[in-house]
Amino acid sequence: VHSEIHEALTEIRVLANAARANIMQLHNTGVTAHMVHLKKFSTTHCSTERGYTSHAKILTDCLSSLYIPLYTEFLKDNPHPIEVSSLQEGYARDFLEGEGVEKIAILPLKSKEVYCGFVMIQWGSGFSPPKDFPTEFERLRDHIQFHILLEEKS
Repeated sequence: VHSEIHEALTEIRVLANAARANIMQLHNTGVTAHMVHLKKFSTTHCSTERGYTSHAKILTDCLSSLYIPLYTEFLKDNPHPIEVSSLQEGYARDFLEGEGVEKIAILPLKSKEVYCGFVMIQWGSGFSPPKDFPTEFERLRDHIQFHILLEEKS
């Protein structure tokens, strides 16, 4: 199941013409009224274009409070890319800009109707999403979500 999730993530990145694609898992207790685990998140899967660094080791056990703009975006459940410069000023925006990320797209992942993570696609200079990206992103997110549920059952 792990390799099928990674293959789907790589397919998203390639179809999106993106520099990076990450799956972030929410963890460490604390569920809000929106059914979001709030304390921490970690990268569980990462696909990167050659020449870009992986965020797998960098984005591990991250305090969610530093990345509130990312949570705000995934709760919108909007597959369309946004400019990083449009995010609220703060740590998340500074981190992404420092990594050369110009656009992101984020969709939530759910398990049993509870948010368990999100998929984040990142574009840097020289990368831009194709016009059909939002539809493909939703389709592949659903595919990943299905495999996450299978993984939980095994």
